[in-house]
Amino acid sequence: MKNNLFLNFIFSNYDLEFFFGCIVGHLVLKTSIKYNYIILLVGVLGFLSGWYLVLQGVLMRYHTQAMLVLGISCGLIVLSATFLDLKYKLRVPKLLLLIGDASYSIYLTHFYIFVFIFKILAKVNRLNPFGGFITVSISLIIAVILGVTFHLVIERLLLKYLNGKLFNNMNSKQDQNYRKAI
Repeated sequence: MKNNLFLNFIFSNYDLEFFFGCIVGHLVLKTSIKYNYIILLVGVLGFLSGWYLVLQGVLMRYHTQAMLVLGISCGLIVLSATFLDLKYKLRVPKLLLLIGDASYSIYLTHFYIFVFIFKILAKVNRLNPFGGFITVSISLIIAVILGVTFHLVIERLLLKYLNGKLFNNMNSKQDQNYRKAI
């Protein structure tokens, strides 16, 4: 399989993560789980153990074994957190909800924002003006702020426009209910 580009693409580590997300989504929609705290604990311990094994060199970062350990652990964390949220209706601050709503925009824009910031810092010969950790932290905060701004200014308006165009001709009761859910 090492030389087969198609199989490597189909069975890539990123597809494993996507597959875990699909399983979690299916379980959330179709089942109910009783032992959420135990599942959360197993997920957190698995995640911490996985990263410990990566840092110790037992597992290689970005290789299938590490992706399986970390992917399954993250899947368990998301699964249990989702069920706990559904069960207890957790109150989440509005800022965190906004960042959650903007997460895809942040994901799409963060790389370009980092490149832009570090090109500017490289031009002025100040790649680490505050030290590595603080520079990266400030860059991360800027990326989140600009990603949320992208979400508010472009993504929301685009979704509103596309939903209007897409659902303009729908008249059935089911279609109207679907429109309300969006």
